[in-house]
Amino acid sequence: MLKRIMLIPLIVAIIGILAAPTNAGEPAKPEEPPTIRITPGTRLTIQAIFSHLSKLTGKPVLPHSGAAMAKTIEFVSDVEATYGVLVAILDVNGFTLEHKIIDGREVIKIFDQRNLRPLRVGPTPIVDEDEEIPDRNFIYTQVVHVKYANPQEIDRALNTRIIDRAGAGSVLAVRGHPILILRDFAPNLKYYRKIIKAMDIPPEDVKLYTVQLIHADASEMANTLTNLIQRRRASMTRGGVQAGGKALLPDAQIVADMRTNKLIIMAIEEKYVEVERIIKELDVELEIKGGLIHVYPLKHQDAQKLGQALQQILSGSVIGTVPGASRGGRARTPARPGAQGAQNVQVRVVAEPETNSLIIEAGRQQYAEIVHIIEQLDIRRPQVLIEAAIIEVSAESKFNAAVELSTIDLASEGFRAAGASLFGLSAPDFEELTKTPALPAEGGGTIWLFKEEILRMPLLLQFFRTNSDVNILSSPRLLTNNNHEGEIKVTDQVPVVTTTDTSTNQTRTTFGGYQEAGITLTITPHINEGNYLRLEVNLTIEDFVGAVSGGSIPPEKNSRSIKGEVNVPNRQMIIIGGLTSTKEDESVSKVPFFGDIPIIGWLFRSRSISKRKKNLYIFITPHILIDDQGLTEISQRFMRDAESKGAKADEISILQKWDLEETHKHKTSHAYKELRETAAGLFGGYFKKVTE
Repeated sequence: MLKRIMLIPLIVAIIGILAAPTNAGEPAKPEEPPTIRITPGTRLTIQAIFSHLSKLTGKPVLPHSGAAMAKTIEFVSDVEATYGVLVAILDVNGFTLEHKIIDGREVIKIFDQRNLRPLRVGPTPIVDEDEEIPDRNFIYTQVVHVKYANPQEIDRALNTRIIDRAGAGSVLAVRGHPILILRDFAPNLKYYRKIIKAMDIPPEDVKLYTVQLIHADASEMANTLTNLIQRRRASMTRGGVQAGGKALLPDAQIVADMRTNKLIIMAIEEKYVEVERIIKELDVELEIKGGLIHVYPLKHQDAQKLGQALQQILSGSVIGTVPGASRGGRARTPARPGAQGAQNVQVRVVAEPETNSLIIEAGRQQYAEIVHIIEQLDIRRPQVLIEAAIIEVSAESKFNAAVELSTIDLASEGFRAAGASLFGLSAPDFEELTKTPALPAEGGGTIWLFKEEILRMPLLLQFFRTNSDVNILSSPRLLTNNNHEGEIKVTDQVPVVTTTDTSTNQTRTTFGGYQEAGITLTITPHINEGNYLRLEVNLTIEDFVGAVSGGSIPPEKNSRSIKGEVNVPNRQMIIIGGLTSTKEDESVSKVPFFGDIPIIGWLFRSRSISKRKKNLYIFITPHILIDDQGLTEISQRFMRDAESKGAKADEISILQKWDLEETHKHKTSHAYKELRETAAGLFGGYFKKVTE
């Protein structure tokens, strides 16, 4: 009976299940959101839209005090306005909605988008990192831990490209910690999290590699590669993304092990392959051998001058380290596995003038740096040919007029008397009581009157005038290197003696050297841009005054000089000078008393007038010779000029050609090659190199 009573509820339940409608198992349809129908032509103010929003959500709407409530919106079509539609209408018109809990009740606060500063501060709900962000339009704060990427780079990317600085959102990277603090509306927070997830990806596996160096020094190689990696990273585009859109991979870390001369590299495989390729290209044997002592032959520069310049820079300084150098300064082989650490070596440079070479004591790296400097200095400098003409323009005028009178008693017996006036026009013979006229060397006119016998004349009248003009003192040609002083000197030398008194009251005359007078021209050319030359010119002209005779007193000299600096185009003639000297002399010789008598006094006087004016000029034409072709053209022009003046230029050119051909045949002969190979085996490959 009891069992029958217990079965009744079970049967009723089964019947109820069977009697249930067949669609009871289908999920219930979601409720459609409430809407407000707005017909075309309806005009609503912002305040009316706030009211509809409150009716749809059932939540009070609190507009900000700065909101433009009276603004009107006209609808042109039929609209079923839901909550999302009204939010979109308000957003288009410059309003932002914030849902907030006040006193346990949810309200909607509306802000003007032009003034969202109140939303950027103040407390907000915090969403845990592993918690899903709600769909509600609340402002939330979330703390995100970054595992792989650089938080600073993510912060820079979001604040620069994503977040509106005038909006309510903000992103802050905590310095020193892999943490980002996000603050914004819930939909924006979800957007930020997707971007952070895409950037915060794990890198490839980092591995350790070791590379054995054979020729290069491990420390120097590590420094070179590290500098190269840093420069490459600096050239990457900002924001942590490479130009190809690929995330910036971590840099390779390189450490040198000096004991084994190995490189320890920590990098991903892609980076290691790139670094290994560079190491293989750099770890090669240098052509320079011989340890620390190197010989560098110069091609164009003077070894002593260049050696002094280098030594002034390097003297007393220790440049880096030289691997494999001993304390005694002897060279050893390049660093190998197990080699000792590097030693500091002072770099020295010594000039060897006989072969015009530099002897350099330095390690491989230091020697390479010095060679780089030498190669920039040991270049062929352009040459400058200077054609000059030194011309003296003289204007000299001399005038001389004189009258000599004489009277002679021609009695054959007894005393005889004679008288004459002498001004250098004649030479008297006191034995014969006659006068021989002295004709002037410059030419002129001479008149003499005879009385009775020939050469017995009572009157002699003489006058002359001389003039002179241009005198070319010298026309030198000077060839010199750029920035190098060239000098041409043409002088006359006069010996002088010295006289000394000895203790025995005797004099001793000895040779006292020479006194020089002549032309000295010094020019220093400097080639500037645009084929202009700056010339430093110094000209000195000296000449002896009067007749020169050996003696203890040096002869008198006149000296003139011109010194200046000019800029002149290539192959253009310039004129320097204008050094003018003027001299005017007048002398009168007369017989006392008689020479002062008016008119008649002309018969008893001699008058000489001399006027001299000199101008010194230098005509200079520079020619820049860049290569051998320019020098050949100038030489051929000079040879044609010499040939036109009678020189046998053909014989000179044939002789030069024969010398060159014979030298070439000698150097290419079999015996010469064998001798050079034997000497190279004894003295090293350097001997073979310099004899090629």
